[in-house]
Amino acid sequence: MFREGSLFSLNVQVDTGRPDPRSALTTPRLPYVRLSFGQLTHRLVAAASRRPISPGATFDIERLPALIAFRRFEFSALTRLAMAPSRLPPYSTGAISREGCIMAATKQTVLITGAGRGIGRASALRFAARGFSVVLTSRTTAELAETAQLLGGKADNCLAVTADVSAESDVQRLIASAKDRFGRIDILVNNAGIAPLSSVADMTTDVFDRLIGVNVRGVFLTCREVWPVMTAGGGGTIINVSSLSASSPFPGLSAYGGSKAFVETFTRGLADEGRDRNIRVFAVAPGAVGTRMLLDLFPDFPRDQMLDPDAVAGLIEWLCDPRCQACTGETFKISQR
Repeated sequence: MFREGSLFSLNVQVDTGRPDPRSALTTPRLPYVRLSFGQLTHRLVAAASRRPISPGATFDIERLPALIAFRRFEFSALTRLAMAPSRLPPYSTGAISREGCIMAATKQTVLITGAGRGIGRASALRFAARGFSVVLTSRTTAELAETAQLLGGKADNCLAVTADVSAESDVQRLIASAKDRFGRIDILVNNAGIAPLSSVADMTTDVFDRLIGVNVRGVFLTCREVWPVMTAGGGGTIINVSSLSASSPFPGLSAYGGSKAFVETFTRGLADEGRDRNIRVFAVAPGAVGTRMLLDLFPDFPRDQMLDPDAVAGLIEWLCDPRCQACTGETFKISQR
């Protein structure tokens, strides 16, 4: 563990091929986030120095004796983040200046795609509870209305827009509606996605084109259209929802996994483009999440191996804290096991 008030607090288990009796990661069924040794070092240095560190920078581990006392480059680290709101870092709705200082808090707006259910709905509930203006979008009007109703008095302002993120005109209308209503968009959560289950031999081009349209084109379009709005507003945060399938897809989900691999690569490139504009970009890659999409594909999937959508929403919320700026471009993997 490192000092209170730093970027975040971590319990670390060293993977040396033998049990570590000091491991604090024994609580069952809590979501965890995997970080490589390089990523962990990057965050520890950023936390200790209280300043952003450019991704890709290298450090001498022996210069950090107060933080970690591990040998360099010989292990990977496993870090666990408790997703309960009480364990999250203190949240600020303030923007962050180019010097890394939190500026005066303002009323902020979050736009969430795929907000009709699952992770999108859970994220909307969390941001509404924080007092954000919330823009909800989905292709399904009935589900969108249900989410808006659930927000109730939790959101001072709520705008629901039925839209297809794969359609350029719909995305342009969505961004314009949000800007006209609230004047700004501070956070974009790209959660909309589809996952057709099919072997490559059986997948039709229509199904493939629809998959790419939503999972790839949709992410590109929303990022492109929100970019000038965030730039004009002094910056913002984009969270792109990926999947563990990007690196290890189930049989029948190879095309879906490929679309999510694009999301992670796109996130890294976009983060570099956004650095001078104070736009931070992250990807969140969950494992199995207890949503209708998963259960429609795998009705018998073990319930104890599923994440609750709110656990993923908690990670999304946490990454929007301006103090996470040093992590821009990273993909955060979260899983129940």
